[in-house]
Amino acid sequence: MSNRVKKSTPKGPSSTLRRQNLAAAASIFGDEMLPCSSCEALNISDCRVFKRSSKCNHCISSGRSDCDILGLTPALTASLRRQKEKLDAEEQKARTTMLQAASKLSRVDTQRRALTAKFRRIAAREERLIEDLEREEAQPSSTANPPLTSSLDWASAMLGWPGQNLPDDPSFDLPSGPDLFLEPVAGPSRSSPPLAAPGSSDGSPPVSQGS
Repeated sequence: MSNRVKKSTPKGPSSTLRRQNLAAAASIFGDEMLPCSSCEALNISDCRVFKRSSKCNHCISSGRSDCDILGLTPALTASLRRQKEKLDAEEQKARTTMLQAASKLSRVDTQRRALTAKFRRIAAREERLIEDLEREEAQPSSTANPPLTSSLDWASAMLGWPGQNLPDDPSFDLPSGPDLFLEPVAGPSRSSPPLAAPGSSDGSPPVSQGS
């Protein structure tokens, strides 16, 4: 088993500190050139760059990787191409999402219009039924006022009826049915005279001519 003790390696300056030191050195020893597009947008005019460097001192300090101080280099061209491809992919995704949303919106709108039309048909049918019921309720019903035959005073109605003598006995039953309103026909009585023979006017037998 080894008894060696690992010695800790001292840490160097951080990347941020190194970048700041490089930017400061570029500001001192770099050559002044026309500002890059990033510095021009920030109204910075004192761009300095090393001869073998591809970034100006300000882009080194801010950590930008798209410094075009040296013009359109192959590296910058590749960086711009990657950015464009990324934007194209995001645009295509956004358009697909937008088309799907538009299709869904159209489908929902069609369903909403169909539902509205269905409700209108149901409402129109319900209105017709209500109108029919109101007309039926407004018409007089045949059973609303039944005939009051049970409360009719038959004794008073039969007064003076020919051939009918109503007894005083309350148990007497009046005739019912259609025969009630037929006038009775009086039959021959014992006191009635005999029918007259043909040719006579008073009912006596005719007198023979030869006697």
